[in-house]
Amino acid sequence: MYIGLFVWSLAFSGMADQAYLKHEVFEKDKSANKAVVFLSQICPCSNGHVRHLNQLISKHPKVSFFGVISEPVTSKNKKEIEAYFTQKRFSFPIIRDDEQFLVKKYGALKTPHVTLLRDGKIAYQGGVTNKKLFKESSKKFLEVNLELLAENKKFKYRRGSSLGCYIRRY
Repeated sequence: MYIGLFVWSLAFSGMADQAYLKHEVFEKDKSANKAVVFLSQICPCSNGHVRHLNQLISKHPKVSFFGVISEPVTSKNKKEIEAYFTQKRFSFPIIRDDEQFLVKKYGALKTPHVTLLRDGKIAYQGGVTNKKLFKESSKKFLEVNLELLAENKKFKYRRGSSLGCYIRRY
């Protein structure tokens, strides 16, 4: 369902906001299992997990992934943010959460931060891995939980530390 909305938004929205959805799209998505990942174009830790996140999506098609731009989009940084999220070619829709609705709702503290919903309820919150850069990680919190979800088993992790850049509240 969200893929259709994403394609529609690309085709019919203005060029400046073409790749961004609003948080309401995430809220209205009826998928039983969803992952919302808080990202930042200025955070090396967030950037260090992009490839891994895109790989997880292809391995877990029954989970609806959404990315959230964690920093405020202003006239000063809008072009840089658009360039970053276009260049990285995320395999999931990106939400522009200007009111920080999702940031506050899920208590995202640092990027990358993920909230994994299982059957509509929060099942995991925290880091994608246990290190600032994916290639250095020894614990892959999100990946392990997604594999257990696919097997309909209990999650190994309920929480994991987010080790990246702080999400500024505004």
